[in-house]
Formats: sequence, structure tokens, C-alpha cells
Amino acid sequence: AASSFPHKHIHNRPGESGTLSKAAIVTQGEMVEHSFYQGVNLVQVVFLHLVTWKVDLDNEERLSIVVFGKRFGMLLLVTLPWAIRKRFPVNSFSANWRRKDVEMNKKKNNRHHNKNGGIRVGTEKESKYLWLINGMYRFKKWQYVFSKHVILHGLNISVASSYQSYKNDDTTLPLPLTPQWRIFWLLLNTSYVMEFFLQSLVKRQVLSQKFMMVLNALLMISASIA
Repeated sequence: AASSFPHKHIHNRPGESGTLSKAAIVTQGEMVEHSFYQGVNLVQVVFLHLVTWKVDLDNEERLSIVVFGKRFGMLLLVTLPWAIRKRFPVNSFSANWRRKDVEMNKKKNNRHHNKNGGIRVGTEKESKYLWLINGMYRFKKWQYVFSKHVILHGLNISVASSYQSYKNDDTTLPLPLTPQWRIFWLLLNTSYVMEFFLQSLVKRQVLSQKFMMVLNALLMISASIA
């Protein structure tokens, strides 16, 4: 979608994202950035399956140095994608509510066009939803911090080093097969997909901006609870 959509030359006003704003547009950079995180999520779930139940181990080998070596080797592999994070676009959450920085950038750029000739769009500062949009981006910021350090790195490290993750009997389901994980996984990926899709429905006038914000808030709350 990032390569097919004709929006390579569309840029929002400095510091504004297109996922919640009615006037702004989801840019190619935002879609490419999301592809990185969706790739990281896919790599993680494969890692969890391998570590928790796909690798059969004899009881005598569960605590051996070789076993821990294999599991930390897989931990290294699942962490490697972060080494290329800088190759993907970075869209800062905090830029959405830093009004002073936005105003300074506006002075350096043409109000309607950027130096590459791309059209610049975005939400007007007087938007009645601006306070809500900024508040939701603040919430998204801490969701991201928690997801990165706890759900991604923290969970991977704890599963790789925990004896309980090796358990494979008829009474205990591996983590990625538990209902709790599956519900979380469903909500997480629904949030990634619907964030762009809902904004497209607003542009097509299928949804109102207010209803789109309500649906986004529900997704954010549900994913946080999960």
C-alpha cells in the first residue's frame, strides 16, 4: 500500500500526523514506519512459538548451558531488526503537541508547499478536536513506550530465560496459544490496521471525525487492557 498509494509527495504540516486528524493525510513515511513494527510483531510471535513449544527438549537438557545458549541465540535474532530501525522513517508522537516547534518550522517552510514541491496539508491550529487529538497522541506515546520495553524486549528476555517457558505438558498451554495472548495479538494488529483504515473512511465521508475518534479510543483502551 505504501508503494502503490499516490501520496509520495504529500506532507502534513510540521509535527502533525495523519492518523487522527481530519485534514491531515496518512503519509507514505507513516505507512513504511508501521511496516517495520508489524514486521517486528511477526518476528516476535515466531520467536515465542519456537521458544515455548516448537523446540522439543528432554527433561535432562532443559537447564543445560546448551539449551540456554540456543534460546539466547534466538533472542539475539529476534532483537536484530532494531539494528535497522534508523533506515525507516521516524514520526514522533510528541511532535503532534509541541505547538511552539510547529510554529517555528512553519516559518522555515512555505505554508502550502515544501521545498520538494510536495503539497503540505494538515489540521488548522484552531481545530475544535485539537485538544483531544493531542491527548490521544500523548496516550499513544506511553502505549508505545510500554509496548517496546515490556511487551517486546521485556517479554522476549523473560521467556528466553524462564524455565516455565520450556514446560510442555498437557496441563499448560504455551504462551502464544493462550486465549489471553491471542486476544492481545488480535487487538494489537487490529489497532495497527484500523488506525489507517478509519482515517480513510473519514476522507471518503463514510465515518464522521467524531465517530472515528471514538473507535480509535476504544481500540487504544482495549489494547491497553489486554
